[in-house]
Amino acid sequence: MTETMIKTRMYKSIDDLPIWNFDILCKTRDYQYLLHDEFDEFPEDVEAEDLWVRIYDQYLEVYGLGEDYKEWCRLMRKSSNAIGDVYLKGQKHKLTFATIYRQMADKLISNVEAGDLSVTCASLSKYNGFRINPAKISVREFNSYLAVAKAEAKNG
Repeated sequence: MTETMIKTRMYKSIDDLPIWNFDILCKTRDYQYLLHDEFDEFPEDVEAEDLWVRIYDQYLEVYGLGEDYKEWCRLMRKSSNAIGDVYLKGQKHKLTFATIYRQMADKLISNVEAGDLSVTCASLSKYNGFRINPAKISVREFNSYLAVAKAEAKNG
């Protein structure tokens, strides 16, 4: 960590980045949300995109990819393989399968709504009996609360 990073006060990991900022960064890539103070600017020796990539990589290492995304990838791979069979093996009937897989993938994505962070925070607050402030709670802490609530809901 450079001296400039300490002066400017940037979030450096999922342990200190608030879930509110993380949510906005995922949706907009507005790197200003990596800074503690909205009036700060990135120092010249810090690349905002690199900082964001490091934080997001850490998130993926800890929490992995979602199941819906994995299923979408599986369906798109099947569609691509079927298209390959059409062109490489001359199996024109596989074009129908490619279309079906693509439609299934599109339907999967259209059924998955982006979670509304405020609704999730309200549900977690009600579940835990105290207010979850998305501007204060870190990404890691938020996901810990979420994992506990999901596990308890699943186990009854």
